[in-house]
Amino acid sequence: MPFDPDFRIQVEKRLANHLPVKTKSMFGGVGIFFEDRMIALIAFQTLYIRMSLSTIEQLEKMGAAPFEVLGPKTRYYSVPTSIDQDEEAFGDLIHRAVAEAFAAAKPKPRPRTPKL
Repeated sequence: MPFDPDFRIQVEKRLANHLPVKTKSMFGGVGIFFEDRMIALIAFQTLYIRMSLSTIEQLEKMGAAPFEVLGPKTRYYSVPTSIDQDEEAFGDLIHRAVAEAFAAAKPKPRPRTPKL
């Protein structure tokens, strides 16, 4: 999943206008994280945002395409052009991705107490 480093920088700067994100190179692409939750990824020169099932249908009607490398059940979708060109709508989409990531997160297991 090669990507252009300049595209990564462009996406990082744009997302920074909405959230303090961190990026991490992963499997030839880039994972985008907010508070240790993956909310988006960059692959093949495309930004894919994590979406809830209720939002996917609406985004598909707008032209979003799934990130299919992970399989048909992925919740990562490309940003539709109409949203990509509207900074306010883009910010709303990013915040929905954060909400989805936190809603889907499994609680961390409690550390085991050693038996004495």
